[in-house]
This record gives sequence, structure tokens and C-alpha cells, in this order.
Amino acid sequence: MLKAKLSSYYRKAGGLMVFVYLVLGTVEELAKYATAQGANFRKNDAGEPLFFSTRPLSTNRAELIPLTITTTGRVVADDLTKVLSQESKLDDYILQEKAKLMARIAVGGNGVESLTNLTSSRQIATPEEVEEVIATSIETTVGENVPA
Repeated sequence: MLKAKLSSYYRKAGGLMVFVYLVLGTVEELAKYATAQGANFRKNDAGEPLFFSTRPLSTNRAELIPLTITTTGRVVADDLTKVLSQESKLDDYILQEKAKLMARIAVGGNGVESLTNLTSSRQIATPEEVEEVIATSIETTVGENVPA
């Protein structure tokens, strides 16, 4: 299976980052890679084939990223497993935030300083109020840093 390892990166004149990867594989796989790349096939000074991407495929410089040649002849990173893992982490984070919000509402609102005084003059929130708070929270946290 073809693999790519980060070699370097540079910034184009317009400011777009380009990540350069060394392509590793068997002689047959590298021949198929060269054919699939066609006129875009490039090698470094040492004669090693290169793969270019405008998105970082990994934050780990030593990680080997699987590459796939699609049925249409395009070479793409086969990082579906990583994407699904990140999506799962995001789902877990959203569930945790929902639970925190529901707990705050259950004990009397957002201004709870401690759980020693559980009495509140506020009425218990309706399901509609809970859903509204959750929806508002999700909308405001979408652009924030979400732990991976």
C-alpha cells in the first residue's frame, strides 16, 4: 500500500500552504503512482516521488499516511478512519456539553456557585427551554477550539 510521509512545506505567493510528502511503496505501487499522477508527477533531488497537498494530512511528522489511487485515477489520502475518529470525539464533546448545561438548568441556572444550596426561586426548566439552551450553546461553540 502506498504511504506518504511529510517531507516539507511551503507557502505559495497567494499565502496558501502546500505540504510536500515523500511517497513510499513497492516498485509496482510507485509505478502505478507515477502513471496516476501523469504530468503532475514530481521527484525530489534524491529521486524520491513526491505528493503535494494543500491540507496537512497529519500533525505527526513521523506518521505514515495511507494513499489510495481512486477508480478515476486520482491519488488521495486514505484518512477516512482518522476523520471518523475525530467526528466521534466531537460527538462525545457535544454530549458532555449538553450534560453540563442540563445539570446547570436542573440546579437553578447558569449562576450556580456551589451545590451546597440547592434551593432556587426559579421554576424547573421546561423541555423547550432546555432544547433552546442546548441549541444556543452548540451554535456558539461550533467556531471555538474543540478538544480532539
